[in-house]
Amino acid sequence: MPFFDFFSTLNKVFSSITVKDLDEGAIPQQLQSVARARLALMCMRYFTATKNVAQAYEFAKYGLSVAGMASGLKKEFTSMIKEIEYTPQV
Repeated sequence: MPFFDFFSTLNKVFSSITVKDLDEGAIPQQLQSVARARLALMCMRYFTATKNVAQAYEFAKYGLSVAGMASGLKKEFTSMIKEIEYTPQV
């Protein structure tokens, strides 16, 4: 059951992951089998949902840089980058 306990809350899974951690592979063992681009997408979505725009933007830029030929992922990252860059800051 410890494996599933890790996923009991999204905060527990994603809040401590940084772009640097993802780039260096310093992520929790439970997430080691997830491709970097896919994990960047999940982190981007988590930080978007928690209103941490700066972190979401960093994961979108990183994800775009490692997405390779994954056109679906590239569209997601590009869309988020454009949305953040063109949103007026209040």
